[in-house]
Amino acid sequence: MCRGWCEVLADRYEFFLKNESVVRANKNGSDVSVKGLEFEQTYSLSSRHFTNSFNLLLQLEDSVDADFARNFGMLAFLSAAMGLEAFINAYFLRSASETEVHKIRKIVQRRDGSLKDRTRELLKASGIRCIHHSEIILVLGFLSEKRHELVHPKPVETTVEFKGSTEMVLDKLHVPPWPRYGDLGYCSLLLDWCLFLPASIALEVQENNRRFMLQWTGLSDHDPSQIVSDVCLEVRKAQKSGSI
Repeated sequence: MCRGWCEVLADRYEFFLKNESVVRANKNGSDVSVKGLEFEQTYSLSSRHFTNSFNLLLQLEDSVDADFARNFGMLAFLSAAMGLEAFINAYFLRSASETEVHKIRKIVQRRDGSLKDRTRELLKASGIRCIHHSEIILVLGFLSEKRHELVHPKPVETTVEFKGSTEMVLDKLHVPPWPRYGDLGYCSLLLDWCLFLPASIALEVQENNRRFMLQWTGLSDHDPSQIVSDVCLEVRKAQKSGSI
């Protein structure tokens, strides 16, 4: 089926290498400037989200408005979290194609269960034995809670009354989760937590682990060894404080 589809494309389109990860296809005989199809390498699915996260952190750092800073911080975390999920799906789907372990593909395509549980199964099915396996699972659980906080209100049993020329009563209040997202250090740490799994796999399966990180995250100056070391230290601190 794939061969037939590719033959149709080859017959109808001319292909151009736009950059090292993007291929553009234009209909035969059409001007190159005409909009055509574009195909990207699998790893660009995660690297785009991670680079977006990093760029949003730069905007957070430069922001002088507290509300804008918090917005940049939240978006940076959400982009990093999407990058992590995209990495899990894309990396293991590619692994399934290369190893022909069909069980991996089935786990990736499954829609039930948490990301943490699916990742645990994927690591086992792919035979990747990360030294920090338990920390990976803890980190995935922690990140899921952080995403949960941003979309689920935390109500408080408090009513606020304002008395004056006009009386006003405010109820159904909640504790906002975003004040900390204006803190560059906190948001940078969340990005590292999202990079923890790619960094751990890079150290396990790749000799050129920096190349692996650049390919899958788009971040050239993030050392996987340093990320793993820093996050493991933070996980131990969180365990001692009971926050994870």
